[in-house]
This record gives sequence, structure tokens and C-alpha cells, in this order.
Amino acid sequence: MYLSRSQQEKLKQIQLRIAREFDRVCSENDIEYFIIAGTLLGAVRHKGFIPWDDDLDVGMTRENFDRFAEIAASRLDSNFVFQTWGASGGLGLPYAKLRMKNTKFVERASKKSSGPQGVYIDIFPFDNVPHSQILQRVQSGAAYVLKRLIVTKYGYDMTTMSGAPKKLIYGLITALASVIPLKHINHWLDREIRRYNATPTSRMTAFGGSYGYYKEAIQSSWSRELERITFGDLKLPAFKRYDDYLTSLYGNYMVPPPVESRVSRHDLIELIL
Repeated sequence: MYLSRSQQEKLKQIQLRIAREFDRVCSENDIEYFIIAGTLLGAVRHKGFIPWDDDLDVGMTRENFDRFAEIAASRLDSNFVFQTWGASGGLGLPYAKLRMKNTKFVERASKKSSGPQGVYIDIFPFDNVPHSQILQRVQSGAAYVLKRLIVTKYGYDMTTMSGAPKKLIYGLITALASVIPLKHINHWLDREIRRYNATPTSRMTAFGGSYGYYKEAIQSSWSRELERITFGDLKLPAFKRYDDYLTSLYGNYMVPPPVESRVSRHDLIELIL
């Protein structure tokens, strides 16, 4: 779905409004968070959104995420709705979205979802990663399989997977998803991603992130060393070590990608602003 320049700008203004509300609730309740991924890149390189992107992503430690989830319903303005995986329905990965009511932002992959479909920002909890590389492989593998089962149960479209091996995997996952109750899969995944949170570790990762277990990982200390930086007309918290983080994700991040790569990742089929 093609978006005009005015639609893109209005979409981003709504996302900024959502971010402002999220920041208000967090600030008033001493809950820390930090901007991540393309949002942090946009703040550093463009002082706001990446011009061709329309994502706004934030991260939180698991402790802060759980605190926000607990108070969201009572502290958020009535124009917003907090959607978590496994609880409110329609969200098939272990993170959350804060959505604006009376809007629609329907993506092809989630068109069958029964949950809220308004314009949103993404909120990613970060959970501890074990020190042992063997345990990391076990955890990442288990989480990968369980996440694929969940998105299938929620009706996300995985038929776009190409190649015989991937199609075989999709077939096996679909078969398993048809016989295992969703509540069991949600419980198994939640237990797996929280497994090491009671043990101090040097790294943590966002299990719901699109870059995968290893690339999403950050130094735990970064989440405690924050500073506010400009993002549009807001000042949002970011890692003081943002250079290390962005370099690990994007390499030479101050150099924009080729023109042909400057496209939105969202495959929209319906937009109401």
C-alpha cells in the first residue's frame, strides 16, 4: 500500500503522540526505558525518524516492562490501549504494542489477527542471557521454535517463506501448532525467556526483536547508563554507549543505505489515521 507524503507525516505525528504518552506514564512512575534499533539510529543520524521508516521502538528491562504492564490500564489516557502477547490476543510475539484508539494500521502478515490494529509503537522487554554459549544455543533454539508455533496459532501469515527447507519447516510447525493448545506454548515460551532473570548476567536480549537472539543482545550495564537525546520534538532516553550498540547492529551507521534500500518494511493493507 502506497502512502503519500502527507499520510507518512500524519502517521509519524501519531506515533510521536503515542511515544509522548508512554514517556509520561514511565516518568511519573519511575520506570526506565530506552529507544532502540532504527529509532535510536534515527535519533542519532536524523534527530528523529529515519525519513523512509515509520517504526518507533523502545526497550525495557523485564522488571520495568512488567511494572509498566501492571499499571498501563489504570495510568494510560483513554485514547490508548496497551497490547501484550499471550494476554490481550492478536499479538503473536513476546513483546508489546502501545496503540492509538480510533486508528487502523493493518499489515498483511497480521490481517487475520483478532486483536487491536491501531497505529502503534513497539515495546520490547529485555531478558537475561546465560554466560554459557551452549546454554545460549539451547535457549535461542527453544525460543525460536516456540515463537514460530505462536505466530502460527495467532494467524500470522508464514506462507511467504521461500525455499524447500523453509516450507518443510513451516509445514511441521503448522502441524504441531494445530494440536498443541496456545496457552501451553505461551507458558513454555514465557518460562524460557525468563529462565535466567534471577541470575545476574552481563548480557540481555529482546526475544521479540526482528534481528534475532544474538544480534539483539546488549550489555546489561547499558540499560542503566542512559541519557535523553532529541527525537523530533521529544527528548527520549537512549544508551550513553549508543555508538557501540549501533555499530554492532548496522556497522558504519552514519552512512545511509543505497537509495533502492530506503523503503518501509511494513506491508500495509489498511490505514486509517
